[in-house]
Amino acid sequence: MEPKLRETFLVQGQVEAISGFSTSAMPSILKAGVKADEVNIFYYNDFGLDFYGNAILTKASFAKENPEAVKGFVKAYLKGLQDTIRDPEAALDMVMAADDSKLMDREAEKVRLQIALEKLMITPEAESLGLGAVNSERLGKSITQTVEGFKLATKFKVEDVFDPSFLPAKEERTMPAAADRKPLK
Repeated sequence: MEPKLRETFLVQGQVEAISGFSTSAMPSILKAGVKADEVNIFYYNDFGLDFYGNAILTKASFAKENPEAVKGFVKAYLKGLQDTIRDPEAALDMVMAADDSKLMDREAEKVRLQIALEKLMITPEAESLGLGAVNSERLGKSITQTVEGFKLATKFKVEDVFDPSFLPAKEERTMPAAADRKPLK
């Protein structure tokens, strides 16, 4: 079905389950009147597929020709992520203020941010390795699962998909301490 129909079909009972990003689906489902405790979310990593989520991508040629620009972008992104984790309400206020179209729904964005914080951003791994870093063994396993699952001819290595040289020093990308984090109201 068309992706834009997934949540509608689920809410109407026309399907028993849908696939998609929880951060995309849940705001629509909740807005339709379904209570959060009536929805079961199955995260891949709860069932043996321990994939990483989103990433910052760039062409290898661009990174090679512009390493300082890539490093600067990654550093700024991670600083923004730290600020968001530290004060998600302020981050949400900024996003809403930047919406000149006024089409964004604050409650939907709040749900999206809350899910992202709880399930995708604030993790034991990020606490341990620092924001932006990966566990090479975990990433290698993810790559193997992807290659096997999609029957890809190319056997990628960790260094083919992740280059830590663009990350700032660990002390610049630490997870804000729990005591320093404000709740999302």
